[in-house]
Amino acid sequence: MYIYFSSAYPSAIKLNGIYFGTIDQETKSCNIELKEKPFVEICPLGNDPTVNFILSEELINCPPKGLTVTDLKGGYLIHANKTQSHEFFKIIGQEKYNDLIATVFYENGLKLSLETPSDFFADNFTIDIESCSFQRFSLNGNNFIAVLLNGKSKTLVVYRITDKINQVFCDEVDSFNAENLFETTQKHKDIAKHTVITSWQYDGKTLIAKNVKVVTAETFCIDNLHEKILPFAFIEEFIVGGDIVPYLGGNVLENKDKLKGFFGEFIGIIPPPVFRSQSEVGLIYKKSENLFFAEYFTFALENRKIINVKKI
Repeated sequence: MYIYFSSAYPSAIKLNGIYFGTIDQETKSCNIELKEKPFVEICPLGNDPTVNFILSEELINCPPKGLTVTDLKGGYLIHANKTQSHEFFKIIGQEKYNDLIATVFYENGLKLSLETPSDFFADNFTIDIESCSFQRFSLNGNNFIAVLLNGKSKTLVVYRITDKINQVFCDEVDSFNAENLFETTQKHKDIAKHTVITSWQYDGKTLIAKNVKVVTAETFCIDNLHEKILPFAFIEEFIVGGDIVPYLGGNVLENKDKLKGFFGEFIGIIPPPVFRSQSEVGLIYKKSENLFFAEYFTFALENRKIINVKKI
């Protein structure tokens, strides 16, 4: 069985005490039988703690907090998650208003606290940041505070400030605008280099997308893509909510509104592993907090248009 290893931080990996190589976001694979129950050591090259475990069916089915497992249908991807590098108390940022004190700090992990005369709210995050910023704004007569957490990426969290504080938005963004509206911009490192600009409205419980504008890089041209790449580009266009019509033909085009129900709530796309047919496209689905699985699809093309999609 193929086992792929990756890590959120540069690490060396040992199998049964023998050095196997280094891993990072790029994977390293080997052929292992789970019944052998090898002892795995993921040794960080920085300050993160070492992760040790016995690779077994039990771990695959119920991974511990420090690991994420993806069932690849014929193999598994085991990913070592980033742990918090700050164990001691440290304030990253604080803002005081007449009716609110907002604080972002480390104390056995990254935390955020919001305190008003009528409520206290605390949140936890599993990311590392270097700085943060705060911005108050109003939307549809409701008061909010946006907290931007700046690390390797930017995580934007928004809370409604009322008698009972609640989180209404949390996602990675490249930038946002909260002047007279609430708008986020996300840039994707995909084939078309999509930029997604979304304006949001408050529905009484959370922020929901009101208008979404999807644009591609000026240099992107669908006609320049190899036919083998077209299904991947189509899925990426589908994920961001862009225009999928140029990719489709025949019955698939006629039934494009049914594709969301057909594919389901997938969260990502992968090329087929070596043990799968190279004509397949893999979609990743979430099963639980740190357990994921892949489903595979094939795409039939005619005149560079997708005319049939089949789940394997």
